[in-house]
Parts: sequence; structure tokens; C-alpha cells
Amino acid sequence: MKLYIKICLISALVMFSFLGSYALLFSEGREEVKPVNAEVEESNIIEIVYQERKYFVASVCDAVCGNAPYLCKVAFCSVILNRCENPSFPNTPAEIVMQDQIFDRAHDLDYKKEPSQSSLMAYDDAINGFSPCPEALYYSTTETTDITLKTRLTLFKIGKYIFS
Repeated sequence: MKLYIKICLISALVMFSFLGSYALLFSEGREEVKPVNAEVEESNIIEIVYQERKYFVASVCDAVCGNAPYLCKVAFCSVILNRCENPSFPNTPAEIVMQDQIFDRAHDLDYKKEPSQSSLMAYDDAINGFSPCPEALYYSTTETTDITLKTRLTLFKIGKYIFS
């Protein structure tokens, strides 16, 4: 049982290692966990989370939009960010992409690879409000549009990409 508890404790520490480095200390039959590097500031953690979110959304943008025009990429990033802010949808980009069928193309393609510079810039423009459709919550292509998206007001269309 002690071994199981140690394994669980070490696993938990590995999962949360981005918050700082920890050491498992053993002393006279007692085990305790102490931070080794507690100088990790909250602002650094926020920056790390922001960068991970940015790279994830930009990678999904590359996977879904490919060589689409830049404005299309900005609008696509905006859709994901708008959904994060809307209470009707999950509040993280990963949950949004994994749960919604409109992002199936991201699952078919490799969204885990390094994002392109244009997608990273598109994310920055979307988060700063420079989207051609700042209130869009839905995305589709002319090839994949279903009945529910056809009934929504089209806010922006570029090539085969439709945002509503």
C-alpha cells in the first residue's frame, strides 16, 4: 500500500511540475513533499498557459485551414476564442476542439505539429479583436455545412470558409 501511495504522489507531482520543482523527502518513516524551487511566479505560470493556448489554437488553425487566406485564419481563431468566452460552450480551446463535430478535420489532420507563423499571428490578431467577424461562434466549409449552420446568419465568408 505504501508503494501505491508513493507512486500516486510522484505521479501527481509530475503532472503539476509546471508549477515548480518538488522533491520527495523521506525522514524517519515520514514522507513529505516540499517545494524545491518556489520562486516560480504566478505571472510566469500565466504566460506559460497563454503560450500553450496560443500554440494549440494556432496548430488547430493550421490543421483545419491549411493554406487558407490570412483573414480566414484570424476568423477561425476568433471562433475558438469566442466559444471560450461564451457560457454555452466549454471554456478551454482543447475542450472545444475535442467536443464539437465542426472541428473533426482537426482530428483527421496533425494539429499537434508546430504551428506556422501566419497562424500564430492570426491568433494574436484574433485575441486583440482584429477579426473580420468578432462575434462568430460557428465555422464551416461549403463542403461540410449542415442544416443547422445553413439557418444561421453568415457573418463572414472567404473562399469555401463560412463563419456565423
